[in-house]
Amino acid sequence: MEINKVETVKTEEPKEKLTERKSWKDVIAKSKGIIEETKAVENNNPWDEKFDKRDEVAKKIQAFFNLKLLDVNKDPIIEEMMKNNTFLVEREVGVRLPDKNGNRNTQKQYVRKRFLDYRKIIPNEVFAEIAVSLKNRIFNIEHEIEMFENRLKDVTKEYQQLKQKYTNMSKHYVDEKGVELLPQDLDNNEEFAKLKTEVSKHEELITVLKDRIRNMKIMVMDIKDVKNSVESHDIAVTEPIIASRILLNMIAVFSHDENLDEKTKEIFNDEKLNQEATEENIKRVIDVNSVDSMNVEYLNMKEQEAFKDSLVNELFEEYFTPEGIKDINELIEEGAKLNCKSDIQKEIVQHLYENPNSSEDELGALIRKKDENGNQIPISQEFLNGIPVLLTLIEQYTFNGEIYNAVKSMEAFNGGLGEIYFPIYKNTLEPLADGLFPNIESKDKKRMLLLYLAISCFKINTIPLLFMLLTKVNKVEVKEENK
Repeated sequence: MEINKVETVKTEEPKEKLTERKSWKDVIAKSKGIIEETKAVENNNPWDEKFDKRDEVAKKIQAFFNLKLLDVNKDPIIEEMMKNNTFLVEREVGVRLPDKNGNRNTQKQYVRKRFLDYRKIIPNEVFAEIAVSLKNRIFNIEHEIEMFENRLKDVTKEYQQLKQKYTNMSKHYVDEKGVELLPQDLDNNEEFAKLKTEVSKHEELITVLKDRIRNMKIMVMDIKDVKNSVESHDIAVTEPIIASRILLNMIAVFSHDENLDEKTKEIFNDEKLNQEATEENIKRVIDVNSVDSMNVEYLNMKEQEAFKDSLVNELFEEYFTPEGIKDINELIEEGAKLNCKSDIQKEIVQHLYENPNSSEDELGALIRKKDENGNQIPISQEFLNGIPVLLTLIEQYTFNGEIYNAVKSMEAFNGGLGEIYFPIYKNTLEPLADGLFPNIESKDKKRMLLLYLAISCFKINTIPLLFMLLTKVNKVEVKEENK
């Protein structure tokens, strides 16, 4: 059991040492009693009803992604790193945060971040292939920048000529009329009015070109950073590489009807994917379903809770029969609806801790796994050593425990990101969606499916990076006259 991985858990004994119970009947009765007690508590709605308002299809997609990620993490190399506590690494990285006006910033700020280290399972050829693609992308963008800069020179020259023409016409008018040029003179003179419009158009175009060139240069800086990270096999880029491969795999699954099993068919046929891909609907989907819209503290808490549950499940699978696990999980699932799942887990884990060799009653004999001689398998010393810390972690999530009380004071839901992140959908997802999913005729469904796949599993501001890492880019051919 990888208890050492939990940083928020103190290492002291559980707060409450329960009286020894040799009977599984007592454990089940106490668990059912907890459920009845919490049923009587007013306004005791499941936490997820307050914090997770996503569409069901988004939840199913995230569960599908988590299964894919679990398969990756079952690699023996990763499992060994987990045991040695070397899989999660903290380091300082530079990030470009938006300035006060929301524009992309050329300056980096340095923050400490945690990374999962997948370097050992990503082949060198994959790093090399991505690096070449990024190098080509940089070349192509720099070629575009050169074209825009040439266009800017031409437009600026035209603008200066128009301004000069306007100045000359004004001077001629004043010399001829002997009076200053008035606003009504501009309105009544067709040539003046046309010239003024042309000057305004050129001013707007110059501003647009300058902004585009600036943003493209920042983009090149960002891609160069990613390319350098890929070439040096930097830990910071390995998690996005794995995530992009899972996303690619998910896209492949939904691109062929024969790949769909019962659960993926449920996703594929969900009515939410058939809605029209209007700007209003896209913004609503992003607002409600993107991971970014969730309360960050709640997500962190859920991540830690998932880890706690994985340790509990590991213990159960090691020492309970499949039938026993099924019965226990029915109780735990009922408790989850009343926010007392951990109370029931605590009762069961405590019983195992107090009865490491065997459970003596008839029910216990049915639930506990047995060896080839028909004897109950005793809890190993490794598991016994880890259980006190696990119980402390479980205690935090019990009804009226530390986490429960913290959750009650959390804000329910952030939202409001549809407006902010719609451009990412428009610039990144929509152009790709139309060329994907050959088994889907409707452009609306293609776009909705790709949107849900992306935002259900990843922070939306990382989506361009994911597609950058999984899309192979070739260098554009530059004609001699354009060089």
